[in-house]
Amino acid sequence: MNQESSSVALTIATVCWNLCKSGRTSSVRNCLESVRTQTFRDYEHLIVDGGSTDGTLDIIREYADSPRLKVVSEPDHGIYDAMNKAIRMARGKYIVFLNSDDALSDTGALAAVMKSLTGEDADFSFANVDVYDEGHTSFIRTWRSSIDDMPFGYYPCHQTVFCKTDILRKIGGFTENYLANDNYLMLKLVARGYSCVYVDRTIVDFHTGGASASMVEDKTRMRSEHIEFFRKEIGERAGLSVEDCEWLYEQGFRGLPYAQALDLGAKLLLPRWIKRYYSIMLEQHRQVPQQSASVSQARVRLMGKLPLIAADVPR
Repeated sequence: MNQESSSVALTIATVCWNLCKSGRTSSVRNCLESVRTQTFRDYEHLIVDGGSTDGTLDIIREYADSPRLKVVSEPDHGIYDAMNKAIRMARGKYIVFLNSDDALSDTGALAAVMKSLTGEDADFSFANVDVYDEGHTSFIRTWRSSIDDMPFGYYPCHQTVFCKTDILRKIGGFTENYLANDNYLMLKLVARGYSCVYVDRTIVDFHTGGASASMVEDKTRMRSEHIEFFRKEIGERAGLSVEDCEWLYEQGFRGLPYAQALDLGAKLLLPRWIKRYYSIMLEQHRQVPQQSASVSQARVRLMGKLPLIAADVPR
């Protein structure tokens, strides 16, 4: 069977290893069930297992009656090695990575995203997630995804990022150098000008714990990694120093001299980032009592890459 005739619209990739041993049997069942019950059917669910020996594969094989389920089990070099393997193996035009601890929020989640993606022929999309505790006993918050705050170290939840598989192959997939390789991959997509669509909808139930827990706990490493790859991907083209990237991450430009803070924002390359930067800067000025009267009704507009802070004067 040739690649074209065996292709599907979407690959849902789930990587796992020894889930029973870590007490995550119910979560992987929820994950598998949430995919199997989707109204959108033009997909494959690709399970890339790292050679589990604890009964994980027995649980996955309970769902072997689904013709859309494909399981590969062999040793790998970690989560990002497994995810890169999934990119190489995927038959879908688009691919999304759904962690074994997480689940699609409802039966129409895939249909909603694929309608937006194909309607605009976008290169990638991102959406919202509902965050729960590890046992799904307590709702924590809705994580509304955005790409506007990337310079400050805030990224969409990667489980909501659907991307054309060929693009991920072209940019080399995950580099495997960082704890936050998923953030670096999203930064590449945005910084290199790939088209995107935001699906303003919750599509994934995200659970604390699992592989994501170490990322949350190791905030110092996450900070240093973001600064390093933001400098590599953006700073070298935009003339941003390491110190500039540190200012941005901390949103510490509030402590910079006004002219220097203005200059920093103008270096951000993407109009949406520049506008977001100056909107935050303006909001900070509103919070200063002696300045609030003059800027309370101001708005940020862009003239090329330069900000125009325009105030609406009451008549």
